[in-house]
Amino acid sequence: MREATGQQKLFVEEYLKLRKKNATQAAINAGYSERSAASQASQLLKNPKVIKYLKEREDAIIRELHQEFLFDAVEA
Repeated sequence: MREATGQQKLFVEEYLKLRKKNATQAAINAGYSERSAASQASQLLKNPKVIKYLKEREDAIIRELHQEFLFDAVEA
């Protein structure tokens, strides 16, 4: 399976910035048409490549936060 496209990855980044609360706005922010943003967002969230990239980014964010927490705990 190929990986997500640049625009799909941008959608994921925008979706995460919005704390996964507004997929339509994330699609608009990623450059999808305002007219079709809602349907595009729905399709993107069902796309296996997008789902995989979203999971990878969430896992990376969790690891980063965990590392930061550990660093802060050790520093304290």
